[in-house]
Amino acid sequence: PWLALNPAVESGGTVSELVGMGVLSPEATSIFRDPTGTEITFHRHQTDAFEIASRRESYVLTTGTGTGSGKSMSYIVPIVDRVLRDGSGKGVRAITHAAFKVALLL
Repeated sequence: PWLALNPAVESGGTVSELVGMGVLSPEATSIFRDPTGTEITFHRHQTDAFEIASRRESYVLTTGTGTGSGKSMSYIVPIVDRVLRDGSGKGVRAITHAAFKVALLL
């Protein structure tokens, strides 16, 4: 048997690639960067969630990737993308997270 503590996760593309596909807003390229300023490359399970969210469909994220695999980004990025696309221009009034539901009030 083979055991890996940090298994490889399939790449899902860069922010620019997702912007080019219309999955993320163009403004996302200036937001989603690592501490050195390099554009983030997302994992496949994240981009699958972004694509579903961009169609405004519901989804449940379950993955066996463990802690630190980017599951939280799977719901945070679509929230930020929605604000970038549909924001009122007056800022975000509230973002709440309770019992697997995320609500965004613009």
